[in-house]
Amino acid sequence: MTDITDIQRREVRNTARTILDKPYDHTAAACELASFVLATVDAPPRTLAEELQYRAALLDNGDPDGDTPQALRDLAARAAQMEHDLTEARAEVERERDLGVAVGHERDEVSEALAVERRRVEKIAAERDEARAEVERVTAERNRIASGRYITYAEVDGKTVQKGAESNAETPNPADVKPGEAWVVNIDGAEIVPGFKTSVGWICYRFFGGTTKAIGDERITLVSRLVPAPRVITNPDELDRLAASSVILSSDGDAWQKSSETSLWASPRWTTSDGEPSMWASCRLCDEDHPVTVLWEPEA
Repeated sequence: MTDITDIQRREVRNTARTILDKPYDHTAAACELASFVLATVDAPPRTLAEELQYRAALLDNGDPDGDTPQALRDLAARAAQMEHDLTEARAEVERERDLGVAVGHERDEVSEALAVERRRVEKIAAERDEARAEVERVTAERNRIASGRYITYAEVDGKTVQKGAESNAETPNPADVKPGEAWVVNIDGAEIVPGFKTSVGWICYRFFGGTTKAIGDERITLVSRLVPAPRVITNPDELDRLAASSVILSSDGDAWQKSSETSLWASPRWTTSDGEPSMWASCRLCDEDHPVTVLWEPEA
């Protein structure tokens, strides 16, 4: 048999009394069932309110049981215990609320820490991507150098830039280029040639027409970086074998261009516009103590 709670006992007994209080409103079977419920379902213990009402009724009737004073003391103790239990319950609710607030604060702190860590990881990922791109760029340049192939025209996105090509939109302002850097440049928007930045302007090497010095930044449009060939020559004979129009950088920092494979002199001559225009033989430009660096060679 399933046990029923005191609340359920009270409810079914109250329903049964309601039926029996007005039997003419219910069927005979319902009244018989209500009487059965009252006879078989024990009444639950009185609540504190019910007990007080009961004792008040006894006092009104002269207290026939004679135990009302002790009963009232028992009820007072019961009320005190209920107040104690209620105080503890309220304290427990406060503790639960404080715990919830603390947990909320900890959750906010954890969320903030996760956001900080996410930003740190994103920054590291961005730095990694930049480093990877730089490694790929350096690796490509190293492989090009190792292959012995030197740039004659700029290579932009894997395509050779010929005369009349547009400049690379990602190139810097010519005024920001440091002296000593070599670039493929567009002069006045009409001629693409190798150019070398100096402290007084650009030295540009026309394929046909010799060297032009001290061109201002305002006339220059950068096409792409001209990677200097890592080729160093210390033998004048080897220098003589370079093709006409080749460009070199001497040990004292001057740029020279080979004028012609054949001339009135016994060996080819090199021309520069540093100061007064002059032409030197290869033996005057390089030896073991004065190496030259090849900056540019015309296409084979």
